[in-house]
Amino acid sequence: MIRWPLDKIRRAVDGRWAIKPAAPDRPIAGLSTDTRTLASGQLFVALRGEFFDGHAFISQAGAHGAPAVLIDSPDALVEPARLALQHHGCGVITVASTDDALLELGAAYRRTLTRTRVVAVTGSAGKTTAVRFIDAALGLSLHGSASIKSFNNAIGVPLTILAADEQSDYLVCEIGMNAPGEIAELAAITAPDIAVITSIGRAHIGELGSIEAIAREKASLLPDLTPGGLAVVPVGGEMGGEYLEPYLGPVPQLVRFGAAETADIRIQRAHHTDRGTLAVEFAGGPNVELPLIGRHNAANAAAAVAVARAFNLDPSVIARGLARTHAPEMRFEPETIAGATIYNDAYNASPESVRAAIDTFAEVGAPAQRRVIVLGDMLELGVHAEPTHREIAAAIAKTNPPDVVIAIGLMAPAVVDELLERGYTGESAIYSELTPEIATRLAARLEPGDAVLVKGSRRLGLERLVTAARTRAGVATQPSTRVEAAG
Repeated sequence: MIRWPLDKIRRAVDGRWAIKPAAPDRPIAGLSTDTRTLASGQLFVALRGEFFDGHAFISQAGAHGAPAVLIDSPDALVEPARLALQHHGCGVITVASTDDALLELGAAYRRTLTRTRVVAVTGSAGKTTAVRFIDAALGLSLHGSASIKSFNNAIGVPLTILAADEQSDYLVCEIGMNAPGEIAELAAITAPDIAVITSIGRAHIGELGSIEAIAREKASLLPDLTPGGLAVVPVGGEMGGEYLEPYLGPVPQLVRFGAAETADIRIQRAHHTDRGTLAVEFAGGPNVELPLIGRHNAANAAAAVAVARAFNLDPSVIARGLARTHAPEMRFEPETIAGATIYNDAYNASPESVRAAIDTFAEVGAPAQRRVIVLGDMLELGVHAEPTHREIAAAIAKTNPPDVVIAIGLMAPAVVDELLERGYTGESAIYSELTPEIATRLAARLEPGDAVLVKGSRRLGLERLVTAARTRAGVATQPSTRVEAAG
């Protein structure tokens, strides 16, 4: 982690001392943006969010052992706070914007990681899973780190960089977007040696307008590749690789992955095993077994194999590394509760990820006594929302139709209407939102032997159905993993 002296940090962010610390030459022990988890010796960066303002907690930061706090509001230094900070010998650096300062500090620290190869991962779907695969493939024999959870925005990316060890062999950063131009901004501070684009799909099409614009946005990761850098991209087909072709000409080195014959990392076969794993065979090796399900994950594994080969790792080492992957939570995560198997895929949803979830559920849920799909709205589709939801409903009706479909959100009526038009004869229900009461009611309807797919965009919070099922069964509720992230 970053261990720079306080005064070096002040200079890196073009800040000034509002209160000089007791020891300005003292190295920090990393940094934190949350006083609840801040450890003694960490710099506290006061950020603002929709529901919080870190400036309200600078006194607590000093009491918890922060050697300094970084602020952009002099108004935060009211007399009680100033006295408390001075009492603890805690300095105060003021800047124009703590958000910008965090990015500047991340960029400055990235420039010191001269022995570390940085891998940046973006894409319309599969980013977090690909990051986990790459970290697992490399981490068995190399020293490094990766984004935690989905730290992929203007806060999470610099925090990932600043947590890296200067002696690391690798660092894997997830790069997302909430607005056009954000990927380019994050690419500039990340300066990747290897850039991975997992897929091009219709996530964010409501804002960006077309899949061509989405590809352009994702490809903005590529111009900041270091000299001689490598891009790992999908080959055409379902992963949308053809939309990237206009941007690949200037790339120094290129590796394509996928099932097509033209792929450099070619998926020959992917199938589910009776152990609840996904076995994937690659042309020329390795053959790997992944501790998660969903044939679409073969593409994410292929991207990881491409990266690991760039590190000159032996195929057997790559296979062993991938076999120990810790799958991201709420990505088709199976859990048996009171005899019902729930596949929790509620982290997020785009048209492509929903289709993949439906296809996987049609296969793994086939032996169940009753199959239930709980489908929430796919958000950020704009004018494409209704036709895209109808497209998904048509796929549900066609692909081994389930016994029950519960549609949740503003698009729920369109989903059920399309199902009925397609001749669906199972049970269906419409809810405008998943309230705690409705979640409890739906959980009470689940029966032993059921297979249930829960899929929807992040803001719908469909994991509340899983929590309600645990509560009803007397199972301890797992800690919340809800993290707002860029797509």
